Amino acid sequence: MCHAVLANSGDRPLRTVATRDIAAAAATLLPDASWSGQDSTPVIGPDDLSPDDMAQVMSDVLARPVRFRQISVADCKAMALARGATEGSAQGLVDMTTAQNDGIYDGGSPVAERTATSFRQWCVDVLRPAVLSTSGTVTAHAVPGVLLSG
Repeated sequence: MCHAVLANSGDRPLRTVATRDIAAAAATLLPDASWSGQDSTPVIGPDDLSPDDMAQVMSDVLARPVRFRQISVADCKAMALARGATEGSAQGLVDMTTAQNDGIYDGGSPVAERTATSFRQWCVDVLRPAVLSTSGTVTAHAVPGVLLSG
């Protein structure tokens, strides 16, 4: 059995986006010389899944049981620091997780076009090959913020 470990609540949906979709959005925006200054563009994946839902998708794709296990935000911060995160980055992770657990996504999606890559597709294309190429443990380098152990 594998465990997906996060400090997020298991039943609250999270926003995901594949790095390839971020790159595609950037590739569209960067050549546009019609604007200057700073701006932001929301880039959101096509599905909002809870960590429990994500564990089920991972189970399906990996053909082995994956269970979500919630840890404390203090333990999450300690794990980030142990993996080389700066204090500021680790605290940012804690602040983001706390906001998610407090329901920041409960109001629906911001105005944004949903990207193409689903969480399931990302698991097929990225997670599964990473797991198959290791002895069963995928570290935060392969899956940011998540430790899969089995």
